[in-house]
Amino acid sequence: ADGMLKSSNTLRDISEKKAAADELKKSNERYKLATQASFDAIWDADLINQTINWGEGFQTLFGYITGDQPAASHTWEDNVHPEDRERVITEHNRIINECPDQFYWSDEYRFIKADGSIAYVADKGIILRDKKGKAFRIVGAMQDISKLKLKEEELIKTNKRFYTASQATSDIVWDWDIETNIVEWAANFTLIMGHSLPPDSKLPIEFCTGNFHPDDREPVLASLQKAIQDPMQNKWLNEFRYRKADDTYADVKDRAYIIRNADGKAMRMIGAMQDITALKLKEKELLKQEIQKQKAISQAIIDTQEKERSAIGKELHDNVNQVLTTTKLYLDIAATDPLNKTDFIKKSSENIVNVINEIRKLSGSLMLPGLGDLGLIDSITDLTESINITQKLHVDFKHDAETEKLLSENQKLIIYRIIQEALNNCLKYAEAKSAIIHLDAGQNKVQLTVRDDGKGFDPAIIKKGSGLKNIQNRVYLFNGTFEINASPGKGCELVITIPLPENTSE
Repeated sequence: ADGMLKSSNTLRDISEKKAAADELKKSNERYKLATQASFDAIWDADLINQTINWGEGFQTLFGYITGDQPAASHTWEDNVHPEDRERVITEHNRIINECPDQFYWSDEYRFIKADGSIAYVADKGIILRDKKGKAFRIVGAMQDISKLKLKEEELIKTNKRFYTASQATSDIVWDWDIETNIVEWAANFTLIMGHSLPPDSKLPIEFCTGNFHPDDREPVLASLQKAIQDPMQNKWLNEFRYRKADDTYADVKDRAYIIRNADGKAMRMIGAMQDITALKLKEKELLKQEIQKQKAISQAIIDTQEKERSAIGKELHDNVNQVLTTTKLYLDIAATDPLNKTDFIKKSSENIVNVINEIRKLSGSLMLPGLGDLGLIDSITDLTESINITQKLHVDFKHDAETEKLLSENQKLIIYRIIQEALNNCLKYAEAKSAIIHLDAGQNKVQLTVRDDGKGFDPAIIKKGSGLKNIQNRVYLFNGTFEINASPGKGCELVITIPLPENTSE
């Protein structure tokens, strides 16, 4: 009976060992299949015997041939990058030997592949310990994260470039995540607008739009929504007022690029806000100056018209009217004095001829007879010849024959009037014997020079009379320049430059 019992126990032990062996075989097969299916290099380290079993991923990822026998632990240690080795092994040993309550280890480092190249790896393992907390085994997986690491490094470089660019520019760069409604601002947001930023430089969109000027908020938000909702629109631009930390408002120009997914949905907006307050103030100042200039020109034109009317009235009253009054008196006497009738009628006829000539001269100073028919050059020539006939002043006219073709009709009229006014000044005040007129076209401008040999004057002392003021006002009306070169005893030179029309080419 005892023999049968022993034999039964032996068979039971054999069966149990065989079952355990079969289970171990199945477990090893599962482990081998897992290592084949995994994209990681699975490993199993025996800390007692200082060996390590590598899965097939170790060869696939890093090029090392794995055999059926365990490798020595130093094969792992030796292939950790020299610059990372001390840090990684020291931390690994500290957790294994000094932290009995810790059952997990992980690290990232550089690993030398079989071909000598370097891979970035994420390594992690489960630590198995006995009842006393002593580690005897670690099972883990090593993952090649080289591509991910390179992307991270590129992202760091991009962020660094972004930060550097934001520091170098006066624009405030911002990045709006439309999904989370969080806006990340460049550091100069605080410098320019005064608003404090949290450590991550991120603020909710409500804070950002809440600083829009109340009068601008609705149209700006409507513009943003329209841009976001239109899948064909990738850019946005607007100008509005933005509240600073001190409750003042800055005029800003805001522009952004819209990033969309494959379906055209807006995911992010990256933009730059520029403070254009100083520019706006300058524009307002320039506009104010332009308005004042236009008012001054208008007033000058009115003053000139009034002076011309006064001059005409004076000429008609003091000259023409007196001659006509005398003529009427002669005719009245002729009607009652038969003996002297013929003489009085003759005198009346001569007076009428004189009146006709005076009126012709007066109308000639007001109108531009023949400019449309003769053209500018011929009209100026006719004017100079009529003055030369009087022998009071000799005028020489020099010009470029092509100049007239480059001028607008209004510019022709202005130039004629300026020459007419300048020659009138020569006759009345300069006591000149001769004058020279130059009319030439240059690069995008026409230049008129009138020079006489008269008594001259000191421009700093003598105020401009109505004649020079008329010339100056006419020049400024066409955005030209007006220069006087004169000195006592050396005559006077007027240099006038008028820009040519934009659609004119030489």
